[in-house]
Amino acid sequence: MNKAELTKEFGADIEKVEGFADFLASQSSGVVDVKVDVAKRVGAFVLDKHWWSGSSGIGMASIVGVYRDGEVETERYDYRDQYSASRDNWANDFGKIEIVEVTPESVQVKVTPHRKEYSAQRTTLRIKAKIQPKKKSVRTGQAGKEAFEKRIQEEMEKCVQTHLHHHPLFTRQTHICDSKIDCDRQVAAWILFEQIDTDRCTPEGSGWLGDQYRYSLWVVDGKKEPRQVTEDHAYSKDRGCDIRGLRIFNGKVYATNWKGEERVFAL
Repeated sequence: MNKAELTKEFGADIEKVEGFADFLASQSSGVVDVKVDVAKRVGAFVLDKHWWSGSSGIGMASIVGVYRDGEVETERYDYRDQYSASRDNWANDFGKIEIVEVTPESVQVKVTPHRKEYSAQRTTLRIKAKIQPKKKSVRTGQAGKEAFEKRIQEEMEKCVQTHLHHHPLFTRQTHICDSKIDCDRQVAAWILFEQIDTDRCTPEGSGWLGDQYRYSLWVVDGKKEPRQVTEDHAYSKDRGCDIRGLRIFNGKVYATNWKGEERVFAL
């Protein structure tokens, strides 16, 4: 959802909590419900996260979180197991959230499941979310923004060229599969895809394990050189393998692995 869609769905007050609407708009997961306490500069939200791989089914989880003074704290509740329906717990499929209490140290919220048969099982959570000191926004002039974006495009092309693999049985080319650039704060990130191995013996064969892929996450902070911060790799017939859900918020880089687990990478 973009900010216009979010305010139409959840009310204009979400823009009165500084940065909250931008945070929601940056999410790769679906926004299910949102509440705000404007006076106390707090937003609460439920996201619906899905993930999958070629070797298993679809996993689903509710992400319950609090936004306060530019910081985000979340808790994850799986409700659809990726491997076995017998481990599903649809009481964790949350559809509504309320802000119950706000203190200097934490925010208490109450969440209600989507399904009517579980609607009585409302869950109260206390999420640690301290008041943060006021931060100064870092802004860059238009010429600086354009120069930074041009530099990042060049760095990504250089990254691809230095990781090319020439093998007669490789079927996929090295490329950038996702990228995000925050020109205001001079922060960027991208995900590099590579095929790095295969156990096929002929172009027509498939092998026992298939092709091996690698996804690596690269970040740039200001004038510093690009650096790789994490990677994930596996054979295609072994398990899922990727890094996805890339986003940048408040100068931090977030990425989700093939299991649907989001990690933050400080610069």
